[in-house]
Amino acid sequence: MSQQHPEPQPVPPGLPAVQQGVRVVLKLGVRATSLNPTSRSKERSRVISLSSRTRPELTHPRLSCPTGLQQEQGEQFLGAEFASLAAMRLQERSWGRGRNSTLPPPAVPVPTSSFAAAPAKLFVTDEHPTGESKSDLYTALQRHTRKDIPTLGARFRSDQKGRIMKKKALAVVTVVLGVSGTWTAFAQGSNTIKIGVLMPASGVYAQLGEEGYKGFTLYLDSIGNQVAGKKLQLIREDEEADPAVALRKANKLISSDKVDILAGVVLTPSAYALTDVVEEAKVPLIVFNAAGNALTRERKNPYVFRVSGNAWQYNNPFGKYVATKVSKNTFLVAADYAFGKESLADFKQSYTKAGGKIAGEVYTPLGSTDFSPYLARIAAARPQAVYAVLSGSDAVLFMKQFAQFGLQKSVKLAVFGDMTDEKFIDAVGDSAVGAISALPWAQDLPNAQNQAFTTAYKNKYKGDLPGVFAQRGWDTARVIVEALKKTKGNVSNTEELLAAMRSVTFPSPRGVFRFDPSTQNVINPMYVREVVKTPQGLINRFVTNLGTFKDPGK
Repeated sequence: MSQQHPEPQPVPPGLPAVQQGVRVVLKLGVRATSLNPTSRSKERSRVISLSSRTRPELTHPRLSCPTGLQQEQGEQFLGAEFASLAAMRLQERSWGRGRNSTLPPPAVPVPTSSFAAAPAKLFVTDEHPTGESKSDLYTALQRHTRKDIPTLGARFRSDQKGRIMKKKALAVVTVVLGVSGTWTAFAQGSNTIKIGVLMPASGVYAQLGEEGYKGFTLYLDSIGNQVAGKKLQLIREDEEADPAVALRKANKLISSDKVDILAGVVLTPSAYALTDVVEEAKVPLIVFNAAGNALTRERKNPYVFRVSGNAWQYNNPFGKYVATKVSKNTFLVAADYAFGKESLADFKQSYTKAGGKIAGEVYTPLGSTDFSPYLARIAAARPQAVYAVLSGSDAVLFMKQFAQFGLQKSVKLAVFGDMTDEKFIDAVGDSAVGAISALPWAQDLPNAQNQAFTTAYKNKYKGDLPGVFAQRGWDTARVIVEALKKTKGNVSNTEELLAAMRSVTFPSPRGVFRFDPSTQNVINPMYVREVVKTPQGLINRFVTNLGTFKDPGK
């Protein structure tokens, strides 16, 4: 039967508070660490090893670490936001629980699914001038060591009145700590900030991931791969096109690699799978592509930010434009997954409101190689235009086969902007010329940041033109850097880091970049673009600015 944990109560009068001398220090990954290097054997004799049956829980609020304490060599103090991990409480066979303890119950239980086999040490030291403490914490700890695991010989000396004798270290407890605590302990003292990058390197979205990573690293190269005097270390994992893989790789980056920040994610289902993970681990996730509406609506949480935009922003403003400027009779095609369905729904909302009629609607499986059945239906419907929402190799194959069917001669191609990315349309060829789309970025936008971005890309990649995925990668990296500037490179204070990210604003290749603080989704300009042929190849040329849009969803 699961235990019910009542709301935390104020500290009862008379109970000791941290200002009276309790100092709590968290140590990670060291089996036997001595506060006094000359007495390792004595320190080791006080180690208590708790079995896997035990379960750490968030603890009494009075045990937060006070500010102003002097740090001793090798110690890392917990900030106030990690007070919940300061004095680990253990269910049942534990100190202060099931042993007549007067300590209040923990405020919030830690889900057992978050646990990783990461050894940690909790040091409780006594700063009282007398060297004595009547704290229920110490009493409960003494009771625990004597009664629960006596076979380890881990006992504390006490006087005849049961008081713990004066010792430098009153307790050294080895526990299994969940991922929610492991990543932060050394963050503030480290000269390296670890960023986990989760982007596809294989599968249907491999090219999207490669371009995103190029843009991401291109911006970091431009600032010397450091910020606020700290080195930025990237650890990349392949998202593939599988939410289960993305979840496994994200857990590895958080629990094994101990990254401070996560970035990337192409596929919307992958992003949905990660929301609970990053919130539980307290690791910010900066999404560079996945555009499903729910990510910053009903699934939103304070640890998820999105740089790309969402389905509504990409499709709803463009729907009205297509109805008024392009076609009153349009056939709809999208990939058969959440983002594809959301995109067509958002497009139809404004398109039909502006007088447009739907000639037909189909959804294609991800990774399709033969679009002929769908193209036959389009030909039979005889629409004025097709509006398609596909990505990666699906987009290339659809546009190639669209031309092979001869449909481009009579049907206008209006598409989701990712489909005509500069990295794809060369593979389609001249049949892509004339296709229109809408996105927050165009190759020829006349602003200084866009010129700097496109020039840097062409210089590094031997004249190749960048596409929108590289541009999103560039902005994703800059969001992280601008936030770290605000925190002076400190990633240990999670609330401060999240607040810094929410307030980030800077001149971007797309225009002014800023988040909507209520959703943490980017506020996007939307530009209509048209594919044209230039001496440098096929590009998306700016046509008109539809305005600036934030997601109106809740």
